[in-house]
Amino acid sequence: DGLTADEIAGIGELSESELKKIAETKENLLDDLTKEFAAQGINVTVNRTTGELAMDASVLFGGDSSVITDAGKTLLNKFIKAYTTIAYNEKYSGFISKTLVEGHTAPVSGSTYESGLPLSEQRANNVKDYCLSSDTGVDTSKLTTTLEAVGLSNSKPVYGTNGKIDMAACRRVSFRFIVNIDKQ
Repeated sequence: DGLTADEIAGIGELSESELKKIAETKENLLDDLTKEFAAQGINVTVNRTTGELAMDASVLFGGDSSVITDAGKTLLNKFIKAYTTIAYNEKYSGFISKTLVEGHTAPVSGSTYESGLPLSEQRANNVKDYCLSSDTGVDTSKLTTTLEAVGLSNSKPVYGTNGKIDMAACRRVSFRFIVNIDKQ
């Protein structure tokens, strides 16, 4: 529980106590990230079930664009600093094997997975490239080999409390870390 399908795929060899330790460490990491984002005034939605750290695409990009805005760069600078400070400190040394940058689009009327894919991929790649650039003012050397961009189009919609799809929340770029099971 609390692990993604990617993480579960490699855990057949682990004991129950090792699995429990991984789940606890993941919870602690999400707690620490949530506190740091709040302390730095960074607007990120943390999904405790999926481990997704989501940012509103309307802050990062204009309309149907994949060009990062100045406000988006400011947000990413703060986010990357907070993320690397927490995720790569000694407490979590070796815990993360990779970090996914996921681009998402809303399932607007008439759109298909295929039609939303190019924009979601461009956005994820642009965010990844920016995060690895010197423009962030952050040492991102630990991310260089582990940051991966993936476009998910409208395949992971976000639902509101009323059970209906929340179109604005669907338009997002999220970061998700994958646990390094071999090193636990």
